[in-house]
Amino acid sequence: MQITVFGFIWIFVIVFAFFRNNPKYMVAVTLLAMIFQSASVLLMGKNGIGPQVITSGAMIIYTLIFALRTGSFLRIKKYFFEKKISTIAVLVFLIIILVSHKINLEKYTIESKQFYLLVGMLTIYILCYISCWVISGSIKENELETIIIRIITFVTIIGIFQFLTTSNILPKNVLWKTLIYTPDTDSAYYWADYFPRLFSTLQEPSYCGAFLVGAFYYVISRKINTRRICLAVFIAIDIILTFSSTAYGAFAIVGVIYFLSSKNKKAIKYLAPLGIFVVMILFIFYSDQIQRILNSVIFEKSKSGSYDVRAGLDDNAVKQFLSAPKIGVGYKNVRASQFIYSLLGQVGILGAISWGGIFLPLISIGLSQRKKYTVSELLFLISTFISMCIAIPDIDFCIFWQGMYIFALAYGGFYQNNRRQKEKINEKT
Repeated sequence: MQITVFGFIWIFVIVFAFFRNNPKYMVAVTLLAMIFQSASVLLMGKNGIGPQVITSGAMIIYTLIFALRTGSFLRIKKYFFEKKISTIAVLVFLIIILVSHKINLEKYTIESKQFYLLVGMLTIYILCYISCWVISGSIKENELETIIIRIITFVTIIGIFQFLTTSNILPKNVLWKTLIYTPDTDSAYYWADYFPRLFSTLQEPSYCGAFLVGAFYYVISRKINTRRICLAVFIAIDIILTFSSTAYGAFAIVGVIYFLSSKNKKAIKYLAPLGIFVVMILFIFYSDQIQRILNSVIFEKSKSGSYDVRAGLDDNAVKQFLSAPKIGVGYKNVRASQFIYSLLGQVGILGAISWGGIFLPLISIGLSQRKKYTVSELLFLISTFISMCIAIPDIDFCIFWQGMYIFALAYGGFYQNNRRQKEKINEKT
């Protein structure tokens, strides 16, 4: 096992945030860590351990200390019903994974050591998600918004530079490989497609697309100004440059949801014509290249070898599910190209129900509170989930869990602040 140069820097960042007397620093580092999918802090043979797991683990410890010092755990009983359901469901889901592994032990294609490492990573994400609920009342709405906008801006800017680098317009250099694309990681930076695509700090375009789609709808559903409009336009350009059918499909589906649920008509008024203008410019100057790419990723995708492989993976996952419909054939023991098939194949109907218990209550909260509170966090989370349903089958997908963290921090803080205001009013009366 060895620590990378990026790892030394990142551990210093964690320590710095950990000992600051303000939770916003630890929250910022935790959310930022989730986008460094192509970087490794530690290398164990050919396997790298990214900053997501290590930073989420540090966040759990930080929250435990913070909660014991401030008495935050004593207020858990006053949390709203949907949060309790989501927390219980996520723990039940973890239990189902362990039970399924025990039942299917002889059929497993991965070693027990690797299985427990993967489950350990998912467990850290789950506990960090719960930690975000606990600490949510200690970070202000504007602080959380600033953190998220800065992360979005960072990914957007790095995406442009990465695209120019993999297009051979800018040279590859040691700095990129040291700070973002750690060697021996399965990043698109180390395997070139037949046309350049944008993936920024993520491992591949579809993963980056999931983040960018969520980022786009997060930005336009907040308070709109000139800077936000410019950022949204740059995000839209990044989404186009991913040339990912996953990103395009998620963008369209969430767009319909946004138009139906949002009251932010100012964003629609300005961004719709700007979006059309950007697309027209791209088609005027790059029409031949775009036509070839669109044929590859959308119109003729069903004729490609990639489509055949994905269809085969889905068929196999369905067969595995039918062989063990209640509890599946085991976590990470089968992998489809779509999340729903992977979920059913791995943990069966019981696992899928418990997963619904994690996610659906959050949708309920977001929809019921959209008149009192922004839907931006909900749109970000929905964007990642829809991207997963299209072509990202991993239960431990870091951007999805980043969305879960953001939602817990935002809505948990909203409810706790409301409760405190009501208590103050009651004390005065």
